[in-house]
Amino acid sequence: MAFLKRLSLYIENLNPMRENGIMLKLSNFLHTENESLLSDTLQILHNLSFDRRFREDMVDSGFLQSFRSLLQKRKFEDMVTNILYNLSRDFDLRLRFAESELLSIVMEPLITENNMSVSEELGALIINLTYNPKVAMLNLKALEMEKFVSFVLGNNSLLLYKAMKNMSYIKGAGRLLQPYVPAFVVCLLRCEPSFQVELMEILNNLACLDEPWNDFMLNTNLLNYLTTHLQVSNNEDDIILQLIIFIGQICSETSAPVLSQSGLVKNLCDVFLDRTDDIDIALQSLYAIYCFLLHDATRESFFQHFEKMVYHIVKLSQDFEKGVWTMAEFVLDAICEFEDSKGNFIKSLRFNTYNTGWEGTF
Repeated sequence: MAFLKRLSLYIENLNPMRENGIMLKLSNFLHTENESLLSDTLQILHNLSFDRRFREDMVDSGFLQSFRSLLQKRKFEDMVTNILYNLSRDFDLRLRFAESELLSIVMEPLITENNMSVSEELGALIINLTYNPKVAMLNLKALEMEKFVSFVLGNNSLLLYKAMKNMSYIKGAGRLLQPYVPAFVVCLLRCEPSFQVELMEILNNLACLDEPWNDFMLNTNLLNYLTTHLQVSNNEDDIILQLIIFIGQICSETSAPVLSQSGLVKNLCDVFLDRTDDIDIALQSLYAIYCFLLHDATRESFFQHFEKMVYHIVKLSQDFEKGVWTMAEFVLDAICEFEDSKGNFIKSLRFNTYNTGWEGTF
């Protein structure tokens, strides 16, 4: 076995090993009581798991069930986790993990023992498994959501936050995570910027639910957080983007006065003008502006900045990115609908911009 372990390190040996049925032979040693032999077997499998064909062979040969049993043995837990991480790299193979309930098996001891140490391989494995809606939902039902969320929020692992973010994208998971929105807000206000991006994305995925966002903004420091971070001077573009998405999501007849009075409409307009070259920020800003136009308070606040905004919006309506120019057209049409005088100005500006573009081609 020691010789095979050395052979498995070199790519030129992989084809002969596969042709000689190495996987079938190794499968016989996964249930041995000889710990030294089992350790060598797992090391060989780990070396082979970097090759796509061997990863397929492991899954097709039913190795997942054997790995599931071996996860219960502390001595081999890390080695098995490393192999499973490699297997989870391929999306099609990841789909096969659903029946094995590996996610809940991996998470259970972490939560039960409140283990604050999560290795990079384990965290990455959890992330890969939560990308798959079927796998994640089956395992979410097996785990107690309250324990899972409490564990993640109490753990200083960015990888686990990313896993929880993945779960928030899954249809049906929003309702399971909804009770923990206050806890997410509290954590957002005290954590590091890299964690804030993940938490804001989670909140964005839950923003469409019936939550009293007005109360959260007024009764916590959330409003102060939004106004402080949505600034031109903030160089954290990832956070800026998530804040813009969030403001657009929660804009409603109830929250519009707060968004207006706090200066968030102005801040968003300033950031939009400063970062028009950033496609993602431009697109999400346009959507947020469209939401502003639907409510009296935010519409009035936006119109205070109309003159400096409209030129850039018209320019974006000629953008090569379909999503950007489509959203810009929606915004311009909405302005025309609410304000006839501004509508006439926009029509003239559109005409001049279009003609200027044509003249530039000759």
